[in-house]
Amino acid sequence: MSKEPLHARLRLSPATGVQAERARVLCVDDEVQVLRGLVANLSDTYDVVAVLTGQDALHAVRTQGPFHVVVSDLQMPEMNGTELLAQVRVESPEVIRILLTGVTDLHPAIEAVNEGQLFRFLTKPCRTTQLIKAVAAGVEQHRLQSAERELLQKTVFGSVETLTEVLALTHPAAFGRAVRLRAGCRELTTALGLEDGWKTELAAMLSQIGSVEFAPELMERAYAGAELSEDETKALRNMPSLSKRVLGRIPRLEDVRAIIALQNSSLSPAVPIGARILKVVADFDELEMRLRDATEALSVMSGKRQTYDADVLAALSRLHGERIREEVVREVSLAALQIGMKLASGVRTQEGTLL
Repeated sequence: MSKEPLHARLRLSPATGVQAERARVLCVDDEVQVLRGLVANLSDTYDVVAVLTGQDALHAVRTQGPFHVVVSDLQMPEMNGTELLAQVRVESPEVIRILLTGVTDLHPAIEAVNEGQLFRFLTKPCRTTQLIKAVAAGVEQHRLQSAERELLQKTVFGSVETLTEVLALTHPAAFGRAVRLRAGCRELTTALGLEDGWKTELAAMLSQIGSVEFAPELMERAYAGAELSEDETKALRNMPSLSKRVLGRIPRLEDVRAIIALQNSSLSPAVPIGARILKVVADFDELEMRLRDATEALSVMSGKRQTYDADVLAALSRLHGERIREEVVREVSLAALQIGMKLASGVRTQEGTLL
């Protein structure tokens, strides 16, 4: 069976007479006649891709997506519908999943529902009207979910952008540390091959939001490695809790807030990897600022291995070794600064104000 779309992806909208994108449906069944029936019933309305096996379906998801709906048979050789839809859910969670089967035993069906989190379950023989209604409902569900996701993303990123702008204007030292932490977390999440590295980066950027409750002068002294009083040190230890509280009303930041809140927790399986990474990066940044020597800072941390995740600390050591071989520190005038250069120290005005 060809893996190419059976119809063009664009059609004329009846309302406007202009081209509108057709919803895309992937049909999977090892019976050719059934597959032809699915294509015949759906291709007038949707852009249909039809394949005979689960492996071909996954290939289509990876190379011909995105799809709005996947309609799959349950009983297929090599990879059944339960396994396929569960894998589709992992690789493309926004796709609406519909299972079509002639099996009368409910146990495989229940397993498929639980594993694949199905939108609809249809039994063979399936009436044409029932199939068309189910796919149409799936396409509409996909549209609603996409609209909600876009709205939430705009809300979240708009709120984050506002908070970071406030931090940059009121507490430049804290903002500078947040930028350094984000860069360090990005390096480590990339080195460790984490898929949700953006959550750790976002947590790093927002981890300093709690500093708005402290005087800018205190934050400058703290980040410069100056000696602090016992009360000041105790107050600053509460920064993660303050940051978590400030972020409490922004939707969909649960994982980010957990990373911030748990960054100083004792190592355990309950502590997310993002929190472990943020802990390593934050302590390294603090020690480097205080000792003025990255190698010495790393040596101090290596002596406290029970405090840090071993894999994260090892990744930091490797990155530091590469950085020593590659980086060159030199002085340039402000006029010579270019986008992409990394500052080795803060830039201050003649009056001592940190930019």
